[in-house]
Amino acid sequence: MEGCRLMGIGSCHIYLLSFHHLSSPTLKQCFAYCFIYEKGLEISKQELIKMWMAQGLLFLVEGSNLKMEEIGENYFNSLLNHSFLQLQEQDRFGDIYTCKMHDLVHDLARFVCRRDWLIYETGGSPDESSSISHLVIRPDMADQVSTSLMVKIMLNRLRTIQSYVHIPNDLLKQARYVRVLELSAIGLSNMPDVIGELIHLRYLDLSANPLKELPESITTLYNLLTLRLIGCDQLDGLPMGLSKLVNLKHLHVDKFMKVPAGIERLTCLQTLPWLELSASDGEWKLHELGCLRVVKGWLEIGGLEHAKCKEEAQKAEIGAKPGISALHLAWFSLGRDEDSNIVDAEVLDGFQPHPNLQWLHVAGFNGDSFPSWLTSMTVVNNDNLASLDNLVVVKLRNCRRSSHLPTLGQLPVLKTLVIDGMKAVRQIGRELYTQSDGNGVQPDSSSSGMTSTGNRNALFPALTTLEIKNCPNLAEWLQPESTNPPDLESFPCLEKLLIVGCPLLTITPTGFPSLRHLELKQIKSAQRLLHEYGKWSKLTSLILEDVKELTHLPNEFGEQFTSLETLEIQGCDNLACLPEDLGKLTSLQKLEKSVACVELTETPAELDACTSLEVLRIFGCRNLDLKRRVEEERVSGSGEYRIAESVLRLPRVRGYAVGGNGINEENEEQPDHFVPDISPLLTMKSIRELSLVGWRKLKSLPDQLRRFTALEVLGINGFDGLEEIPEWIGELSSLCWLGIYDCRNLRHLPSRTVMLGMKKLEVISIENCPILAEGCAKDVGPEWHKISHFKYIDVDEQAIQDLR
Repeated sequence: MEGCRLMGIGSCHIYLLSFHHLSSPTLKQCFAYCFIYEKGLEISKQELIKMWMAQGLLFLVEGSNLKMEEIGENYFNSLLNHSFLQLQEQDRFGDIYTCKMHDLVHDLARFVCRRDWLIYETGGSPDESSSISHLVIRPDMADQVSTSLMVKIMLNRLRTIQSYVHIPNDLLKQARYVRVLELSAIGLSNMPDVIGELIHLRYLDLSANPLKELPESITTLYNLLTLRLIGCDQLDGLPMGLSKLVNLKHLHVDKFMKVPAGIERLTCLQTLPWLELSASDGEWKLHELGCLRVVKGWLEIGGLEHAKCKEEAQKAEIGAKPGISALHLAWFSLGRDEDSNIVDAEVLDGFQPHPNLQWLHVAGFNGDSFPSWLTSMTVVNNDNLASLDNLVVVKLRNCRRSSHLPTLGQLPVLKTLVIDGMKAVRQIGRELYTQSDGNGVQPDSSSSGMTSTGNRNALFPALTTLEIKNCPNLAEWLQPESTNPPDLESFPCLEKLLIVGCPLLTITPTGFPSLRHLELKQIKSAQRLLHEYGKWSKLTSLILEDVKELTHLPNEFGEQFTSLETLEIQGCDNLACLPEDLGKLTSLQKLEKSVACVELTETPAELDACTSLEVLRIFGCRNLDLKRRVEEERVSGSGEYRIAESVLRLPRVRGYAVGGNGINEENEEQPDHFVPDISPLLTMKSIRELSLVGWRKLKSLPDQLRRFTALEVLGINGFDGLEEIPEWIGELSSLCWLGIYDCRNLRHLPSRTVMLGMKKLEVISIENCPILAEGCAKDVGPEWHKISHFKYIDVDEQAIQDLR
């Protein structure tokens, strides 16, 4: 088949036959338009449908109530059913989020639309230049996009332009009938005014550009249906004439910014930007949301400290919008007066949602207690009481004054619950699980006021993830008691439990039969949870950090935690030993012990029996006996550094951390001439990830490192004497990720030539390296030119470049 690289004649006929049997010419056009996505890339279902809509491929059928988006859903599902598209990812609600095209199918799409599309890249040219309707300009043509392109094609025929580079204004001006214009991530700081002349434009994507403002000319695009501004971090507000875009359906913005008054006129809006309420004149107000009846999906409202009363919130008519699946309500100001607790409670009460709601996030609420609809998880809908039984996710963050939690235990499909920053909560009691009848008796499910849908044979019947974080006064988390019926089980599906930043917590429930991931950080005790439960056969990951009263792990640890794959222990000051039967953990893939486990003096003799171990990190445990058993052995005072044979016998270790075990410049045991020998690790052919940790006096990296040419991940941590990364780092030809941490005197990276030669390296991460961080400041730092070509760069946990 011309234009297709098919894997066999049989496959060619099968795909052609399926294509010819598609139900309509329009569906065939929709399939062909999928070619806009480069081979191998994930395809956003919703964005694909919006581009079909922009191209006029979704026709409303007379006598049908289907909307264009629903027709697009049907077309998408038809292509999915014919295997032209393959499911890639689902969202939290189980809906299709992304898909992919098989390479053979992509070749078929290229063949089908070969006369309509020009992929302007090295070696690309149209078969018939006069018929081109869709133009894609690849990044490798940045130096060749000029007016010379205009002589190759008839620009006034173009209906799509997707460009990865800047486009001359003359080219844009002549493409006056274009309907889809994608200019994302091309470094656009000022939007050309000529875009305002493209009056047929229906889909405009300016995402991931350093735009500081949008010109008012954009508000003349009266046919615009979709405007995407995702990742425009420098953009502070939308044009004052936004309300002129009366046909706008989808406005995608992923940050709070100034939105002008008048959005009530945008009655077609289905996707709203993040909305921050303001006291300023000329900006949107809550009552305007009441006119937007077809809003669906996510609704995020911030700045609610500016709302004054329940009536003001009620005018938004959130409960009258059944299409809203996710609601995020946020108060930003922290230093408010005492009266704010009453106002906040009234305002939140006015935001009663529709029973269809699936995601609820309340942040910064300052009330002493939650309103009744949130406490009971029931709302009034069409004069009837209805339960919020569709909730899948509930997040309560920084509700500092609220001392009691809502009743959530009977929500039938709740999968994720996050309780974060609830400073007034001292006890999580029975109110979390079921409603009380006022006499302390918990009613059975038939009298609870909840609907009959879902599973009522358990408390939290569907919950898979529970996070309790930053509750400094929480001391008790009680087990559910006096349930009716008495054998009602709790948390039957819970797989992931995180308890972080609860320093007073000592009492917790113990019944989690399905738990797979347990993370305990900055709490007082784990005694009850770890030692009294004893049923850990399904647990695969255990992370313990700063558990102050932890002195030992449960007896017969290896027999109880039979499925454990990851064990991480950090900062547990009083932990004296690890279980002797650790070698029975035949599934263990990652073992990490580090930082201030000061009482830990030895490791188990059976460690080399952990034949599945892939990641091994032991450092910072300064009392550990390194001469007998431990994987990293330093002979005191000799300057030698040995890797114990027990580690070298581990056959599958992919990741390994080797370091100074707390040795620093104040520790005289490390001589100035000390040079670590990591060459024995070369015998471990499986190693792909290596972390070098804590040799603070070293002024250079170990020279043996250059021989680890199969390394994919390298971490350099705590080399205070290091001032530059050596040029030979370029010999690590397989390196994909480089992390540099706590190197306070590091100034220079290798030369740009070396960095350009590391073809597989995509990610650079720098943290707590003040001199280097300054040198790598984007566009201005003297080291920036060396790394500017990498796809992802973060400095001190802030992404300064993301081209992935």
